[in-house]
Amino acid sequence: MSAKVIKALVDISTTMRYSGEELKQFVHDDRMRIDREKEAEIERQHKEKATEDERRRKFELEKLKLESETKQKEIDALAKQKEKEIGVLARQKETEAKQREMKLNAQINL
Repeated sequence: MSAKVIKALVDISTTMRYSGEELKQFVHDDRMRIDREKEAEIERQHKEKATEDERRRKFELEKLKLESETKQKEIDALAKQKEKEIGVLARQKETEAKQREMKLNAQINL
């Protein structure tokens, strides 16, 4: 406790007509009260920080989850697009093969 605080306590207790042991007890009790208040404030700050940290972790987790879902949707869309392209290429090759076969048949029939 600072000297100013102790002096103020002594002044207050003197004004309240405390003396000797009563004064010591008054100063002791007030120191204890101030210490409890400081501890309570520190505990409140720790709880507040823990709550803020937990909120931030939840936010980051949700953000990662959404990013993951978005990436998965993009992957699925690309996969569907590739499947369509593969299907188109397969039909083109099939058509080309049929055309060649028809040309060969036409040449054979001549």
